[in-house]
Amino acid sequence: MNSTWHEPTLAAIHLWAVVPALEPLLANDPAAREVAGPSPWALRLRIAGGPSATVRWDGKRMQVNSEDLAPVDAVLTFLTPSHLNGMFLRTPGAIPPFTLRGLFRLEMTRRFQAVMDRLESVLKPGSPAEDTLRAPAMLRLAAGGLRALSAYDQEVRSEMARMPRGLAEFVVEGINCAAWIDNSTDPWTVGTGRSKASPDVRITFRDSEIAIAAFDNRLDPNAALGLCQVRVDGCLPLAEALNHTLERMQGYLLPSQSHAIPQPI
Repeated sequence: MNSTWHEPTLAAIHLWAVVPALEPLLANDPAAREVAGPSPWALRLRIAGGPSATVRWDGKRMQVNSEDLAPVDAVLTFLTPSHLNGMFLRTPGAIPPFTLRGLFRLEMTRRFQAVMDRLESVLKPGSPAEDTLRAPAMLRLAAGGLRALSAYDQEVRSEMARMPRGLAEFVVEGINCAAWIDNSTDPWTVGTGRSKASPDVRITFRDSEIAIAAFDNRLDPNAALGLCQVRVDGCLPLAEALNHTLERMQGYLLPSQSHAIPQPI
């Protein structure tokens, strides 16, 4: 992480973007489901006085929700945004989170650690993982990251008043992979799958390889449009504004790709 980045924004990216990327990973990856285990478990990561993310695994499907406050098996509490970021970035000497609730938390946290390690290996640049695993996880991460920036990044928030407002849909052709972003709310609202309403702009990637190159910041937008690798249908200024925000989000995460939680105390 660049030392000039805003710690609360990076923490929100970890909670609202990186952790939710587990949802498509567990849906598409038998190896991730195996390490998650056959038994249900639920834990919450929370920053004291700040945002949280609740992770629920029912043995077949994983759900991550920043608004879920129902009881869980364990709560991993971080004192500050930088405390949480230190854990995700494996900062040497980082203090583990404080963990509440019963002894089962140790096994459950170990399983959570294992699926986070699997996510890290899939997202890492040059990963041998199939594009059908990487693209859905990266698209979910990108959507959640845009929401995090809309809530916490001061540069993005100062630009929001000048941005075109509307519903944008991102689609990866060749695989069942889509996400949408509505920047008319504060913070922005995001979701996976095709949007129920007609989008103001639809950004379509020709295939998963092109989508991954875009999320890895290895794709020239102008060249990609000229080569028909990416198609934009609808409000071009909205697409450009979201692309600019995505580039800023990539600055928080690249080149760092380490997003894991050490065993708590």
